[in-house]
Amino acid sequence: LDEQAGQLPKLDIRNICGCLQNTARTFFRDEALFEELFFLYELQQKHGVFTYANGNYLTATIFFNIAKVGLILQKTSWVKEFLNKHTYKYNSEANNVNALCQAELAFSENDYDQALHFLQQSDVMNVYLKLIRRRSYLKVFYEKGEKYASSFKAAIDRNRTFISRNKESLNSTQLTAHWSFVNTLKPIANYRQSQDRDSKPIHE
Repeated sequence: LDEQAGQLPKLDIRNICGCLQNTARTFFRDEALFEELFFLYELQQKHGVFTYANGNYLTATIFFNIAKVGLILQKTSWVKEFLNKHTYKYNSEANNVNALCQAELAFSENDYDQALHFLQQSDVMNVYLKLIRRRSYLKVFYEKGEKYASSFKAAIDRNRTFISRNKESLNSTQLTAHWSFVNTLKPIANYRQSQDRDSKPIHE
């Protein structure tokens, strides 16, 4: 496909890559899946597919997923180039999606203050990205340690409520993944909050 792409219309490349991305989840797992997806994203970037038709292909979710897959594979330089070249600007969620991607990028570079800064600038609208944003807050609060014990515990409780209220909008895989993530962190948050209370002086 890469060798023949120069002879194909961009729409055809887009459609072929879209089919391959969807079927990749059937044949690949874990890192092999991310490698396959990244190859297809990289190919589309190389052949100008992302800017085809004013970038209408780049929905908010696709834009975020491209950046996220690159970060999972530690392709940080590529992700930075992608974000700089294809600033998401095609609908009202533009600034929010950009901020969410920048938060993920900052987190991958262990810059938790910057990640928190960008998360506070994002207010995405669709349920999937709202969950990603809430999950990112949990990761930041976890890394920030006991200083953020109360925020960590409160964010977990808010996540549990949000998942319960929006479970009809999520597929079973998403539900299982997010419930497992939150439930794994809950005892850690409870312990940190108890330590935080025990360390405070008692005022009579």
